[in-house]
Amino acid sequence: MNSEVDIALLEQYLAGEIERSQVLTLDGKTVSDDVLQVAIKDYKETVLHLEGAALKNQLKGLHETLDLDEKKSAFPRWLAVAASIVLIAVFGILIWQNNRASEFSDYFDHFDQLVTYRDSDSTDYSAGLEAYTLRDYDKAYSLLTSVDGLNNELKFYQAVSALGSERYDDAIALFETLGTSSSNKYYQQTRWYLALAYWQVGLAGKARNLLKEIDNGEFMYQESLKLIDELRD
Repeated sequence: MNSEVDIALLEQYLAGEIERSQVLTLDGKTVSDDVLQVAIKDYKETVLHLEGAALKNQLKGLHETLDLDEKKSAFPRWLAVAASIVLIAVFGILIWQNNRASEFSDYFDHFDQLVTYRDSDSTDYSAGLEAYTLRDYDKAYSLLTSVDGLNNELKFYQAVSALGSERYDDAIALFETLGTSSSNKYYQQTRWYLALAYWQVGLAGKARNLLKEIDNGEFMYQESLKLIDELRD
């Protein structure tokens, strides 16, 4: 475990309770990105080690119980070994699942509802929407960005394309410009995708607060509940 970083602050940051800039060293100094990444890695490895030790103690207790039962009965030794192997596999999967960090790809999904465009419309943004339909977000973003005077609907697809091509800061700027009030046709979708963008730049607290605004029945409501829980870890 990296001793320079205040572990209590690190745990709050990983839980999304404080911002990255609030993580400090034990003597109150700012933590560099390199030191923070090492501290996060060390922290997760320590947690995994502790869970593994707990599993080892559980299996030891199981073996002692099985050995005692075997003396009292004709319970075959090979069945005890097989049971232990199954338990190791099950607990191993659970530990992996508990320690696996959620990934952007687990939550980002293509938004299919496209605006319609006519033959007389700008071929530039038509090509951009076509690239978006094909999920070529990098090309879609470049094409839509090159068009002047995009309306808010087209800016929404430009923003999703920025998010899909990992231009998170650009996506945040565009989504924030569109806003999450009902005056934005895609305000529900904007709220969800903007939260994903906040998450990807380390603003877990802002992401969680925005997700809490998604009401039952709105776009990605169930997914927002799941991500809120995961951002607390």
